[in-house]
Amino acid sequence: MPAFEPRLLFAVLGAVFLLLGAVRSLRAGAVSPQGRTWLLLGLIFGVMASWLHWHAR
Repeated sequence: MPAFEPRLLFAVLGAVFLLLGAVRSLRAGAVSPQGRTWLLLGLIFGVMASWLHWHAR
């Protein structure tokens, strides 16, 4: 296993961005544009992590 795993980095960043989006949306009381941006970034990073995990075999 190499020292740097991009799929792990993308998975961690995706989870962090999703958490930030959820916190931002809960504080605003609704899905704000900023919260939506964090959620979109989390979704993109999560999809990329899944794709990398699937194709890195």
